[in-house]
Amino acid sequence: MKQSKVQITMQSTQPELSDETMETVYIGHYKQLAGKHIITYDEFFEEEGTSPSKSTNLMKIDENSVQITKKGAITTKMQFEKGKKHLDMYQTPYGNFELAIQTEQLSIQITGQTIEAEISYYLSLNGAAVSQCNIHIEINGIK
Repeated sequence: MKQSKVQITMQSTQPELSDETMETVYIGHYKQLAGKHIITYDEFFEEEGTSPSKSTNLMKIDENSVQITKKGAITTKMQFEKGKKHLDMYQTPYGNFELAIQTEQLSIQITGQTIEAEISYYLSLNGAAVSQCNIHIEINGIK
């Protein structure tokens, strides 16, 4: 099972709340296993006056879904499948919340050494709507 180093770029927007696009870039590892694209990467969180904390993330992509599992400072599973709603717990150092994700649109393209996913979904916490969200994920360097 060959593993390659990849760059993961995530751009997210919440059009109902702001025109601002947030972009984060991670370096991770890619492998293909049982027909799924598996990407692992670490996400660091910094707060003033504290040392950085970390979540280790596992992303699984197939032709119909994207799943991101986070373990560490933030622990949750975010499942995106077009037309489906998924519930999970969102565990943080400040408390736990019920997370609901209703995926409206999902498109995944794999070309050469790149995977791109466009996701549009509605996010709710503890049963209260938070916002409509869009994420563009680009993974470069797959082999």
